[in-house]
Amino acid sequence: MDYQLVDPSQGLYRRRSWHSFHMINAQISRSYIVQILSIFIPIGIAAGYLNVSNQLVFFFNLLALIPLIAWISLSITELSGSVGARVEELLKATLGNPIEVIVGIIAMHRGEVQLAQSVLIGSTLCYLLLTLGGCFFASGFGKKRLTFDRTLISTLSSLLMVVCVVSIIPTAVATFSAAAVSDILPISRITAAALTILLVVFLVFQLKTHASLFGLTITANETNTSARTSFLTISRAVLILLVTTACVTFCSIHLVNTIDGFASAIGVHKAILAQVLIPLLGNSTKYIAIIIISRVNQLDMGIKALITSVVRMMLTITPGLVLLGWIYELPTTLIFDAFEATVFFISLMVMNSMIHSGKTNYFEGLMLIAT
Repeated sequence: MDYQLVDPSQGLYRRRSWHSFHMINAQISRSYIVQILSIFIPIGIAAGYLNVSNQLVFFFNLLALIPLIAWISLSITELSGSVGARVEELLKATLGNPIEVIVGIIAMHRGEVQLAQSVLIGSTLCYLLLTLGGCFFASGFGKKRLTFDRTLISTLSSLLMVVCVVSIIPTAVATFSAAAVSDILPISRITAAALTILLVVFLVFQLKTHASLFGLTITANETNTSARTSFLTISRAVLILLVTTACVTFCSIHLVNTIDGFASAIGVHKAILAQVLIPLLGNSTKYIAIIIISRVNQLDMGIKALITSVVRMMLTITPGLVLLGWIYELPTTLIFDAFEATVFFISLMVMNSMIHSGKTNYFEGLMLIAT
């Protein structure tokens, strides 16, 4: 894909983190690997409508997600430079998590609630373990010790723990009691409402009362900075965002339609594909961007982006699945698979133990990756 420089005034950078992520997203989307993988976009979409084996359709569309997510990330960061913080958060919460949102909607439409939940849990684990471990390892390799600011990170990690506990309450009730699904459904809807309220409070905290902690205020130095490079015009960024989101939708449809056949062909349970393969490969460019940010001496920024992404997913998609099930008249509850819920909770405990001191090293990063 070709890019052209435009007038910086068309996309004013509001903060340093915007500039860093935008430059990295541009480098990733223009990388040779992403350009090569883009050939799988038309191949994967076309294969889904032709008489092609489930294995090839699933494989082609999974690879197609990699460049699509890279371009979506670039478009969103480009638009974030010119829209307000509220619109930016809305973009990141919805179009910023296209795999979790779109696969979730398609799976819910097919009545496969467990598949939608597995993709969400898998993405969360990739952030908390693999990506955070990658940040520590990439930043700490060759250094004796790394330090980072605990002020905001501790608040975000505590919020994430609260969200986790609230989300798995229905699972705990269903596991340790003889309650029927019909009895858990009201609890799930109340939980979804609580998460929605928590989302509103979090947005007020992030965008209004404590915006300075998130870097959402403009300093005089940033306002006068002239070295601001924009890679896309606003209209072109919107067009790319719409087209790539549509392509992700088609690819996700084919993934959901062929996941059973692919799982049977390779001899694994489809939950493994939903928890590991889809989020790991599909969101790989997002994980790489956060790790690169951490590597260039901005570990605080990387950890904040990572935890904020997980909080955003859990506070929007989790209650969204329950609401969507209500619309489809499905008894959608927040009863996660017991194993998934346990792994999720343990992962949060491990993450909190790693970051509570504000110090880390590359070996702790390796432990997270291995976990």
